[in-house]
Amino acid sequence: MLVIRNQQIEALSCISSSLFTEDMVSHVRTHFPTQYNIAGELSVRQAIMLAIPRARIYGFACERDICIYITTMMLLGSNFDTDSMYPWVLLLLKTKHASPAAKANDLVEKTVDFYSKTAGRQNGYINRALLNVHRDLAGFVEKSPSENLHQYIKDALYDFYPQKYEVLGESIIEKLIDRAMKTADQSHLLKKQGAVMLSVIMFFLGSSVVNDPLVPWLKKILQGDTTRDQESRTLRLRDASYNYLGQWLGKASPAKENNYNV
Repeated sequence: MLVIRNQQIEALSCISSSLFTEDMVSHVRTHFPTQYNIAGELSVRQAIMLAIPRARIYGFACERDICIYITTMMLLGSNFDTDSMYPWVLLLLKTKHASPAAKANDLVEKTVDFYSKTAGRQNGYINRALLNVHRDLAGFVEKSPSENLHQYIKDALYDFYPQKYEVLGESIIEKLIDRAMKTADQSHLLKKQGAVMLSVIMFFLGSSVVNDPLVPWLKKILQGDTTRDQESRTLRLRDASYNYLGQWLGKASPAKENNYNV
């Protein structure tokens, strides 16, 4: 559901060395307006403040490289560097035989490759997937079976977004569903319905989305007010998920060709 545009990275060379965090907030607001408007300035600022020291862990010290890291964060999620959905990221970031600039360039190249395969021309794959979820998620959750739930979720994820499913592969999808099931249980949700909804959320937003400051409503629901019963917590998750999806469908402008030029 995220778009990579030429101007998003062209702006990197204009980042001032002073007030870098403010520059990055402005960068996100200008070049990722949908994400910025949905998450809000406070959440964006928190994500940036989290990203800067994490980028430095991987050797990114200059503003250009850190800005590439932050831009990738906006595309793959705040915890993209450790997200099991993107194993290629951590391998790249931990490479010891490449300069920070080379690693940053490789990060751009591989992210472009990932999005060219999963987004489709003019973001067609993503847009279609969002519409599929908006249309079919309620029925998908309602029909959750007691047996073979794992396979049921896999089939549904493929139906929602086959391009991303095929790029990620069976092994990653299996781990994602296992994580969603475990999170649903730990969060006191209805087992079947909670696992189904969290699998879809993680599939679209990353398997580490629960702790993503860009999606603060999810953590609030999953970790807040444990006095609520399972059904009411699950209903809150359903309503919040539809609201979030509605914001994307309502706010997103027609996408341009996906590019990630530095």
